[in-house]
Amino acid sequence: MIALDGEGLRLVVSETGSIRLLPFGTDRTTTETAIAKQLGAVANRSSNEECGAGPMEFSNFGNFIANFQEDLFVGWDLRDGNKKAALTTMSGVGIGMTRSELAESVTFDIYEDRTLGTEFQTGGDGPGGFSGLFDGDAPDARVTNLWAGTNCIFR
Repeated sequence: MIALDGEGLRLVVSETGSIRLLPFGTDRTTTETAIAKQLGAVANRSSNEECGAGPMEFSNFGNFIANFQEDLFVGWDLRDGNKKAALTTMSGVGIGMTRSELAESVTFDIYEDRTLGTEFQTGGDGPGGFSGLFDGDAPDARVTNLWAGTNCIFR
């Protein structure tokens, strides 16, 4: 099983319950191999030379995208709109949960004036946090996107 994490990804071995961090900074081959064991082969690869953080490459595994710079894993992005996503954090945070459900799981800050919509961030300015979008402002607004690390987001 893979769990989303603000420091990379958590790899959970079901048989033993052991958990290993696949941290940002891991080489691309190791990262893609570990993800593929859980999500299947890379569906496609792409790149963008104009990201704010510099040129980036992306490996798509369906609705999950691993981000790379200079062949190192630097971030992830999960998009599923208003469907429930199979991937979640260890605490169960995932696509489709409501704003009030998220508030029961983690502490987060809201940035309502962002051009992307109602954006939230966990973990403040420290390492290990993740961000996402709600589809509105109400307590029943749903999480539509989640990301952590370095991403190519145009605001």
